[in-house]
Amino acid sequence: SLVVKFNVSGEELYALYRPEDGVRVSICPDIPKPEELYRDCAFSDICNSVGWNFVLPVISWRLDEESVGVLRPFYKNAGEMKVYDFRKEQLLRKDAKKKKKIAVMDYIFGVGDRVSNDFLVTDSGIKVVDSGISFLPGLDMSPQASILRASLEGEKLTGEIDPGQLFLVKEAVSVNQFLTEENKNWVYKRIEKVLREGVVI
Repeated sequence: SLVVKFNVSGEELYALYRPEDGVRVSICPDIPKPEELYRDCAFSDICNSVGWNFVLPVISWRLDEESVGVLRPFYKNAGEMKVYDFRKEQLLRKDAKKKKKIAVMDYIFGVGDRVSNDFLVTDSGIKVVDSGISFLPGLDMSPQASILRASLEGEKLTGEIDPGQLFLVKEAVSVNQFLTEENKNWVYKRIEKVLREGVVI
């Protein structure tokens, strides 16, 4: 990865660039390299289009004629959540609604690798990053794939998840350029399961 500095109207902004040729191996056999970069784009596109702005945007970007990849904002002074921050009682003490949404998001988008350092602590709150191992097949995703889901599994979602918002997620998924029809169909099935069960799965 590279940190890239931009000058926008006299203000310095930083972004993290991940090139395709920087993905040496895929840690998930269901996601051939460098596809995880673009699944990260899909994840952020869909979340931000429905107002889940706790996910940092990721866009496809070209550094030069020979290097293509993805770009996301980089926070020089961001902190990280620690493993002990994911105890259930601690998660529910503050911003419980947001954390349940993130847990649901990780399930419906089939995230297979969500660890503590995927949560940046910024001046504007918690931001989720590194969502490339996502859109995996299956309904019975292991909750251990997401540290947040594992802690909140079984928590009721009454009032936290608006069915109308999940309908908007379906619409955003249906037109996403980075996803296959199989990816999309598993998202639809997992949304139906969340609506049916009404708990963090």
